[in-house]
Amino acid sequence: MPLRFMSETTAAPSRFLAWAAGDHEAMERLLAEQDPSRFEETCRELADAHRIPLQAGEIAAAVAASRRAWGQRHLPEPVVSGHSRPSARESALPPADWFPVHLHTHASPAVLEWARFGPRRLFDPFFEQSAGAALRAPGALLFPWRGTVDALEDEIGDAQPELAPAGFVFHLSRCGSTLLAQVLAASPRNRVLSEAPPIDQLLAHDAGIGLPRERRIRRLRAVVNAYARKRAGDESRLFIKWDAWHTLHLDLIQAAFPRTPWVYLHRDPVEILVSQRRQRGYQFLPGAMDPRPFGIAPEEIPACDLDRYTARVLGASAAAATRALANPASPAFAVDYPDLRERIPGLLRHSFGLSDTDAQEWSAVQEALTRNAKNPRIPFSDDSEQKRREADETLRTLAETWLGESRRALLRHRNIADADTPGGADRHHSANA
Repeated sequence: MPLRFMSETTAAPSRFLAWAAGDHEAMERLLAEQDPSRFEETCRELADAHRIPLQAGEIAAAVAASRRAWGQRHLPEPVVSGHSRPSARESALPPADWFPVHLHTHASPAVLEWARFGPRRLFDPFFEQSAGAALRAPGALLFPWRGTVDALEDEIGDAQPELAPAGFVFHLSRCGSTLLAQVLAASPRNRVLSEAPPIDQLLAHDAGIGLPRERRIRRLRAVVNAYARKRAGDESRLFIKWDAWHTLHLDLIQAAFPRTPWVYLHRDPVEILVSQRRQRGYQFLPGAMDPRPFGIAPEEIPACDLDRYTARVLGASAAAATRALANPASPAFAVDYPDLRERIPGLLRHSFGLSDTDAQEWSAVQEALTRNAKNPRIPFSDDSEQKRREADETLRTLAETWLGESRRALLRHRNIADADTPGGADRHHSANA
């Protein structure tokens, strides 16, 4: 089915956009055009051929209105003057080179918005950066695809993913997870989702509305499957880097993907607290998320300063990971930050399925290990000692109070120190075993 527009189909720009959305050849031509000026010229050429009058600047105005709508995506559905966004569609799945970029949780039922990525690989440190790059194309903004999560669940909630998840990366925050994701993304055979917002939004939304566990599992599978479809290129493995707070949903994630190996990255919590004090992630800002899953009552927040709130959120995340790692059946490993760069090759070989025989792939991996993960243009520099010096007594006390027990438990878990020994990373290790 073609995209349906909500209103204003009598206005010339909306008439043209509605026509183009329903014409496969026109859509392919417009979606492939990256240059804004050339895009508008192509629109006018197509409009003239179909006797739809377009004035100079009307398409540019429509693109600007869509860009404003995208900027307001975290609000309830905005009213955009001039040109309307495409409405939710009955069909859940666009072509395989489209990925979900946002979950509209204010809609009922919740609606996924997709964007066309084409052949673009997900090599940026975070998925949101790749989505932003895809949405710089005017056609991607003007022709989003929308479908409900309910419809997606019905369509692919029980399907086997075309790219079976080869590994999951969980972390305590600011402890090397972006590095590992960048190392994985260095191989053209890997598709890496690094903290994709729609997955984050789905976990929070479905828990918040109290959906039954089995439906939450099916919906999580459906959204992951939406990212796991094969497209042109060499990609054959899917990896997901989850957000720090997603360890609270590890039981759900493992139920959805029981065979997928996972690693949990951690670090001296004092260093993490210093990093968060420098630049706090959204989940560590009171009010950004429901605090109750972290064991924080809403009425406690006014008396909870930012450092204390951050420590409590981190403490809940670490405790959940520690409980999951204690299960000897979990296909999981804990790795401390100082050991990470040395241990990555073994993890990739023995847990995440990279072959020893591909010299080009390993060359890309080794190159990625030398770079700053969040800014790959500059080399890596370890700032652990600087962070420890920067920490005051307040942070040290918070680290011990809220994370000390979990930190000691995580250090008792053997990491992948023997991963270069054949079979050494094929099972769960515990120092207490």
